Amino acid sequence: MADSHEARLAGRTALITGGASGIGRQAVELFASEGAAVVVADLDEAGGAPMAPWLTVEGIYISAGSANSEESYEFLTYMVSEEAALVMATEGGQLPSNKNVYSVPAVADDPVLSAFRAQLETAVPMPNYAEMTLMWSPVTTAMNKIVKGSASSKQAMDEAQRNISESIAALRKGR
Repeated sequence: MADSHEARLAGRTALITGGASGIGRQAVELFASEGAAVVVADLDEAGGAPMAPWLTVEGIYISAGSANSEESYEFLTYMVSEEAALVMATEGGQLPSNKNVYSVPAVADDPVLSAFRAQLETAVPMPNYAEMTLMWSPVTTAMNKIVKGSASSKQAMDEAQRNISESIAALRKGR
């Protein structure tokens, strides 16, 4: 602990769930490096193998009917460049889509970006099921209620589960 910033968690204890691998492991290392006593809780649901988190992808495209297809192509080419990826990572906190940017110190030394990067080693593509699209809105609503204190965690998540179950039942009935 070289300076007071690194010791800002001295005398405190952190309980990190899922701390054996991935982002949880990065959190353990970060909290410990800042002086916290760390308790790691984890389950071996993968039989000793690293857990395989879902990986999502953002996409950009040019419409076939674009009146400005050449300019659009130039813009899209820029958006996948190292320059744009570096700006998105350092200014926006977004994961770089261009893997070369992960070696830039400003990205490599960022604890959040490097934690997500480490998870790419075991990640699998997120399934593209219609049922998955029905989860995001109810879960987001539940999280907002929990954060704002307008519902308990149990109340908010029970409501989300009801909404998701009803939506999936409707989807399967063909409505």
